[in-house]
Amino acid sequence: MLLLVTALPLEAKPLIRAFTLKQDLTSHPFPLYRGKDCCLVISGTGKIRSAMATTWLFSQCSTAHEADCWINFGFCGTSCQQVATGALVRAGKIVDRDTDRHYYPDLGPDFTEETITLSCCPRHVIRTPDQPDPPVWCDMESAGFMEAAGRFSAAHRIHVLKIVSDHLEPQLSERRFLMDLIEQKLALLSNGMTGLAQPWVDQADPTFPDGLQQTISQLSRQNHFTVSMQQQLNKAVRRSVAFGCNPDPLLQQVMQRKAVAKQEGKRLLAGLLQELYDQTTFSGHLC
Repeated sequence: MLLLVTALPLEAKPLIRAFTLKQDLTSHPFPLYRGKDCCLVISGTGKIRSAMATTWLFSQCSTAHEADCWINFGFCGTSCQQVATGALVRAGKIVDRDTDRHYYPDLGPDFTEETITLSCCPRHVIRTPDQPDPPVWCDMESAGFMEAAGRFSAAHRIHVLKIVSDHLEPQLSERRFLMDLIEQKLALLSNGMTGLAQPWVDQADPTFPDGLQQTISQLSRQNHFTVSMQQQLNKAVRRSVAFGCNPDPLLQQVMQRKAVAKQEGKRLLAGLLQELYDQTTFSGHLC
């Protein structure tokens, strides 16, 4: 299920049309729109409303934790004059300017495109003549969305996409101008969102023996591995198989343990990767 959170009706309207969504008239706390594989909620401005609307969307539309794809879409401003209005950008880091808390969507090991660091601010930011480097990117909802969505889904299923609406000028852009910015990117945007929603993480690897990919997926879920961590494990297991080793007993042994905290999961994975590496390095003794 593709779960979309926007702040404003004008941000939502093109997506409602693109995904053929119908309004749920029984949804009173927030405007909610439903489709076959997509739901959208309009939160209003500000991170608190965004967090509340994200939670409401989860309660109304979430189908399965691992299958859901969460996307916060809307406008952002930037002090970077070289970036044209209408540019579609993706956040690789979100900073809550009230609390200085940082959020990191897991973009995966194969993602090579440039991302932005998005500052979630409590009010409209105006550029000053002595604007510092690096460039500032600002919105008002992303931190609330990340805080709430992170409670319900894994980091690799949470995304923040923005269209540049202004260069932090004092005056706000007109509604028609903003609508046109989205319309110009609508095909790219809808195709991109559909692509992000694809459950590519647990796809079977044809080079693995039967059941091995399932073990890797179960181990990754059990220990809350990110996409990057699961890809590292996939690569190490693939190397083990290529060397003629059988990594399954080692994986089954690790399955008996379960990481409770994030750092514990990282240590567990690091130890497992080292053992898999040793298995291939000393294959004459261990296989």
